[in-house]
Amino acid sequence: MYSEAGTIKFYSNNSGVIQGGITNGQDIKAELTIRPTPSILKEQKTVDIHGNNTTIKVEGRHDPCLCPRAVPVAEALMAIILVDQLKQNNYLKK
Repeated sequence: MYSEAGTIKFYSNNSGVIQGGITNGQDIKAELTIRPTPSILKEQKTVDIHGNNTTIKVEGRHDPCLCPRAVPVAEALMAIILVDQLKQNNYLKK
């Protein structure tokens, strides 16, 4: 820690600013890792768009890219967690 212009600052942000369950006032840093969804290679029973029974078998890898869809979900989850913490610590009035 160091003082600059009357403000306490930190040399690094390696803890994501959460220290002992309390933020130190810097921007919160979070990381997210996403594993791609696997393709199931065995034959599966399903229904086509007309409601007829059919089977499908995936050949090769056809993993969808989840990253564009994951960003708003991760942001919303972080917002829910932060609001929940504010409510638990009585920072938000009912």
